[in-house]
Amino acid sequence: MKNVVIFYYRELGQVGEHVISVAICDDEETMVSLEKEKLLSISDDSELKIKTFTNGEVLLKKVQQEDFDIICLDIEMPNLNGMELAKRIRELGRESLLIFITNYENKVFQSLYYAPFRFIRKQYLEEELEEAYLSAKEQILQSRMVYTFEDKKIMRNISIKDILYLEVKGHWIFINTAEKQYKIRETMKEMEEQFGQYNFLRPHVSFLVNPEWVYLVGDKELLLENKISIPLSRSKKEEVKQQLAEYMGRRYQ
Repeated sequence: MKNVVIFYYRELGQVGEHVISVAICDDEETMVSLEKEKLLSISDDSELKIKTFTNGEVLLKKVQQEDFDIICLDIEMPNLNGMELAKRIRELGRESLLIFITNYENKVFQSLYYAPFRFIRKQYLEEELEEAYLSAKEQILQSRMVYTFEDKKIMRNISIKDILYLEVKGHWIFINTAEKQYKIRETMKEMEEQFGQYNFLRPHVSFLVNPEWVYLVGDKELLLENKISIPLSRSKKEEVKQQLAEYMGRRYQ
């Protein structure tokens, strides 16, 4: 069987499942309704699972039980405001994409501490929420992609986001994750064709690197977050830097 990249949604254990779970929290019911209606207007009926809240403490209890892909938070709420709620959500270890929605633009820098995906101004809700959701959807679905391959007569699925880098040695490709290394018979050309669409970098003839794990671009190496050093060819340096800048721009715009 040829190794191939497919969609795989771990929570439901089904291939092809694209459901995105969203929580909306605002103490104003009119805003909750506006946000929900906007999201439904730009998505397929079967694509979204939306739950709404007008109380931050109620949402926090739900987050303890359920993991949301996206959480839309009003910053100015009584009792438990959006900033404090975001802090508590992060303390729970949740990696939901946080979208702050507010009337006050001066809150943007304070919100950065909680790694928000977007900061939306209520007066521009219509256009900014649409852009935020479509970008979040792309990121979420890409994070669910896995590489399916045969390893010692066992079919395995590895999340694309968990792959640090691929290295070719002879006729073998070594797939490296933080926990384990796998070996398959493929050519680097075939791997580059498959993984190029997921923005993998080619810093050296023998390596493909997941840009999500790149911590530093040195003079002769790429340093990954776990301190692994990947050789960087002189002829590839400027190209890799440009590709990485474009990736980060799309990722965090």
